[in-house]
Amino acid sequence: MLRGYLDYLRESPKRLYRRPVACDASAVPNWLLISVLAFCAALPYLNTLGNEFVYDDSVQVLENPYIQNLRYIPKIFTTSAWSFTGQGPSNYYRPMMSFGYLLCYEVFGRSALGFHLVNVLLHVAVVAFVFLLTIQLLQSRSLAFWAAALFALHPVHTESVAWIGAVTDLELTVFYLLTFFFFLRTARPAGGIDRRMQIAMLISFGLAAISKEQALTLPLLATIYEHFFRPDRTQTTWSQKLARYDLLWIAAAAYMVLRIRLLGAFAPFSQFSGITKTQIVLSAIALLGHYFWKLLIPAHLCAFYVFHKSVGLWDWRVLAGLAALLVFTALFMALWNRARTMAFGLVWLVLTLIPVLNAKWVGANVFAERYLYLPSVGFSWLVAWAGLQLWGSTEKHLPILRKAFVAGLGLVAVLCSARIITRNADWHDNLTLYERTLAASPDAHLIRIDLGAIYDRMGDAGDAEREWKEVLQSHPDDAVVLSDLGMLYARQKLYSLGADYLQRAIKADPHYPDAHIKLGFVYLDSGELDEAATEFHTSIKMAPMNISGYAGLAYFSWKKGKILDAEEQLNMAEAINPSDPRVYFARAQVFAGTGREHEARQEYEKALRLDPENAEARAGLQELDSGRHP
Repeated sequence: MLRGYLDYLRESPKRLYRRPVACDASAVPNWLLISVLAFCAALPYLNTLGNEFVYDDSVQVLENPYIQNLRYIPKIFTTSAWSFTGQGPSNYYRPMMSFGYLLCYEVFGRSALGFHLVNVLLHVAVVAFVFLLTIQLLQSRSLAFWAAALFALHPVHTESVAWIGAVTDLELTVFYLLTFFFFLRTARPAGGIDRRMQIAMLISFGLAAISKEQALTLPLLATIYEHFFRPDRTQTTWSQKLARYDLLWIAAAAYMVLRIRLLGAFAPFSQFSGITKTQIVLSAIALLGHYFWKLLIPAHLCAFYVFHKSVGLWDWRVLAGLAALLVFTALFMALWNRARTMAFGLVWLVLTLIPVLNAKWVGANVFAERYLYLPSVGFSWLVAWAGLQLWGSTEKHLPILRKAFVAGLGLVAVLCSARIITRNADWHDNLTLYERTLAASPDAHLIRIDLGAIYDRMGDAGDAEREWKEVLQSHPDDAVVLSDLGMLYARQKLYSLGADYLQRAIKADPHYPDAHIKLGFVYLDSGELDEAATEFHTSIKMAPMNISGYAGLAYFSWKKGKILDAEEQLNMAEAINPSDPRVYFARAQVFAGTGREHEARQEYEKALRLDPENAEARAGLQELDSGRHP
């Protein structure tokens, strides 16, 4: 079968790109090709199904009340992705991500396996859509198959598939590809428009826009294609062309108005406020070169690349980026003259990358592998086309060349699959992810903070303190590490030292609610009850959805002997999020502390039903069984 399929791929490059070629559906059915592609897309990622929630997943899923209760659906669509934390403005408007999490939580609960399964299935769907879109766009099933196969097995996609938090790139790409597919199908002979396809295009575009901001490149991409690449461009008038894509521009404008209204600005938060416009441009050139290189050589993969802004034209990274742009320009001009349709692949690649090149708009990890997920569609077209050109050029030569070509393809597929599988293992758990990331990027202080938190959770206070103290050497005013150190010292009963660090954290970031909550608990343990209540009330004003603030007030009331007040605070917490096991754990401790052991047992059991891995609730039950109250 393989030999017959390879014979089917012997399409003349000249005939393929001078005019459309009819697909021979009888040779290899689409369903069979898509089945092979689905297998290639899913198999290397099956080991992600045993991975845990890592990095931001614990906050965005396990501690997010918006995705654990259907009544918060309006909040999902009208606030930023991090609004539930109360930590100030955010540039991340991700309703599709949060709504998808909500659906997954309804089905799978707190099981990471279900969330990972959805990521793998979305990747399979993207690969299938790459295949179908390529057929529609380039009129070649062989090119569509090989482009989709390359996309399925490109190791740079591991972050997008293996990390639950990167589902935004999967969702964006699904709807982006669908939108462009429907856009292509809107065209009818003689400049007409298929209204059904146009409606489908608008719906899909809306879903892409609420998935991620890169969707806003779609109207421009469609405009460029309509005027410079559409096969009937010379037979249609400007008004006919405009009618095919004008609704995309209108929908994009409506999205921007809505976004500004909801967030206060298109991008209300600047990660690097001190960076100048010149430095933004220079850094963008350097980033572009880095992205091109990562597509070509995806061997060294890392979850966090430390960003260093480019300040001069002679920066080697800027020079490398300029060299990449020269190569890009030369390749574009060559393709424009020889195979114009393939030049569109370069347009796709660069245009979808542009939104993530502005260092002021993206997160602390300015360069991220997941940002290449959508742009790599264009890259896949180009590489598949080049491969077919090479295959065609060997037709009149010795058969050994074709055998070597096939062997080379097989070797590349095996190497890519192996790299995906090994890279997926890096995302298995937080400890593995953070240690391997720091091995590749030692200056990633945010990852070092998280690694310290893992050590602290494991009971290794010495290693936790070492990691956090190292961060303070380069970032002495980091509110997160200061507050973490404060709690570490407080657990060692060094209350004064702990409070000092937490006060420094609040001074560094007055709008960081977790620092107030932690300081409140330090005050509780040191007997300063009124000061503790003040901190808890402050945190609730900042982050009214944060359960920990209400739990803190409940412990305060309990220590004051006001049991009814404590229960009222916990009832308020339960009303906010009845799916949060922390509510029932806190209530169990209050009941156990007042001698209501039967009720305490019921609350611990509720916490364990919601989270069977809750070690604190299990320990509470053991204390009740042993006769020791917490």
